[in-house]
Amino acid sequence: MPAPEIKNRDAFRDYAIEDTFEAGIVLSGPEVKSIRLGQASWTGGYAAVERNKVFVYGLHIDPYKFDTSHSRAGKIADTTLVAHEPTRPRLLLLKAKEIAELQAATQAEGYTLVPLKLYFKKALIKIALGLGRGKKKFDKRAEMKAKAVSRETERYFKKY
Repeated sequence: MPAPEIKNRDAFRDYAIEDTFEAGIVLSGPEVKSIRLGQASWTGGYAAVERNKVFVYGLHIDPYKFDTSHSRAGKIADTTLVAHEPTRPRLLLLKAKEIAELQAATQAEGYTLVPLKLYFKKALIKIALGLGRGKKKFDKRAEMKAKAVSRETERYFKKY
């Protein structure tokens, strides 16, 4: 079974993405296993540059239900007591040049770092980050209208 790709569905609806970056992420073993099972979600996720490091916030990773790393003397421990924090900030791994570029861009007015998707690349977990501007309400409406029109034309031409 291939590992799932966890997408941030709100990202392209709420932001006009101008540039994308690929970053590694620092995780613990049980978190990786939870992601492999597809037990992660974006709840208002965003990324920020702090002290020349990039962190992702709002990535919810459910505790791995079969985690026995916190057991004592071979007995399975109650994972609710010592499980990882599901929404803790997580460090992203980028090159120094990319971090400087992101820091300069996010300090410009209106730009933000938006996580687009979480996926596996070979054996590593990667995050696709998008540098984008927030869309206004009328931009969203115009985009929805254009999609509806294109859908209708496709349906019409599919008949003939």
